[in-house]
Amino acid sequence: MTNEEAKALYIDAVKLFEAQAYADALDKFEHLDAERPNSRHVTYHRCVCLAHLDRKDEAREHFARIDGKLERDKDLELKRLLKEQPPHSDSGYDFPEAPPADSSADLTGNVLVIESAFPKSTDETTITGHVKSGAFRTGDSLTLVTESGMPLVAPIVRIGTAETPLKMVRAGQKAIMLIQVEPHHVVPGSMATCITQEESYAETMVVGMNADAPSTASQSEGKLLELERKLRQGDYAGVKDKLAQVLAEQPDSCPAHRLMARIYLEGGEGIQDPKRALDHIRRAYELGGADDPVVVDTLAQAMAANGEAQHGLRFLERLYSSTREFEAKNALAQRIIEFRTRHKLGHMWEFADSYGDVIFEASEIHEIVRAIKTGTVPKTALCKRDRVGEWRKVEETLALEYPDIGALFKAEAAGNRSVLLYVVIAALAAVLVFVLINLSGGGAPQG
Repeated sequence: MTNEEAKALYIDAVKLFEAQAYADALDKFEHLDAERPNSRHVTYHRCVCLAHLDRKDEAREHFARIDGKLERDKDLELKRLLKEQPPHSDSGYDFPEAPPADSSADLTGNVLVIESAFPKSTDETTITGHVKSGAFRTGDSLTLVTESGMPLVAPIVRIGTAETPLKMVRAGQKAIMLIQVEPHHVVPGSMATCITQEESYAETMVVGMNADAPSTASQSEGKLLELERKLRQGDYAGVKDKLAQVLAEQPDSCPAHRLMARIYLEGGEGIQDPKRALDHIRRAYELGGADDPVVVDTLAQAMAANGEAQHGLRFLERLYSSTREFEAKNALAQRIIEFRTRHKLGHMWEFADSYGDVIFEASEIHEIVRAIKTGTVPKTALCKRDRVGEWRKVEETLALEYPDIGALFKAEAAGNRSVLLYVVIAALAAVLVFVLINLSGGGAPQG
């Protein structure tokens, strides 16, 4: 099936769906799924059709594949149709139990179903759940989807309990995790994925630009480049109208969503809308922009504009850790430092021992001074700022920037000089004694 044929089939199916001709619509969506499998748009429509046709067991099987990956309104609509609601809802329905372990065969990547959440502190949460597929390791990061649909990155601080911590959990296992995220962002019943490149949000386009239609892709690309040029000139209102037309024709265009997000972030009065900016850039991220520095940077800015700067920073840090090209990595490092400064997130210092292991990290200078004084951080340790850049000697970085730390090295240097002077004096004294002994011995009569 060509791209144009898929598009035509999808449009016909949606028309039947909207006319509530669910049986006929289902036939077309089934055909489309056979040609273009694993599209969440198609799977969503199939679930609704099956529910209305009273084939709810089949609908539930399909719903398990997309649960937690839909927009909140669609997710709730399906749960209502299937008489299933998340815990603590007003519906009185319980969230469905986890499917059997072998049902994870339809899933790809690392998927965790969150069953409950308990606050540990203002920025840490303990969660319980089961692993549907893949594996999760301490030190990895979860990608959560909040009630508003916002993606957030939550580092895994610990797996298991404090008494019996684990290194990892695999598919089919129950899990308890301590994650670094504010408790109110965790939604019981939702799915979390493990950040491994673009797997966090799989591309689910029904119709996209591919090899079947190179000329269409080229024309669209040229139009978007021209709109981006006008955007740089400040024509936000004009570009916004034209982008709206592009998105009406190509709702799954990653660059169009990215540009629209910029308009809602940077436009003047009457145009700026941080919430809509986040919606568009999140869509661009889902449509293949997870490893695009421009998309990730825009996502971070949109999150900051919505009061989630700390989570925006985590997306920048994730991209930095996966980037290998030297110049791109340096540019991202500078961007991370600027982002921290602009949004008043403070700065973090890491310290590594001679084996290269991180032994201490802190954001407050007085904590670093205390750690050096107590020997927790040896004076020979290497340090790195904001988890980016190269490891360098503390004496060549922090000691020059902060007098309290510099004083520790000056005191050591003064002590070393005193010891050296003592050694020199002692050596000179020994030489003098030796000379005197030899001189006095030289005047004695020979036997």
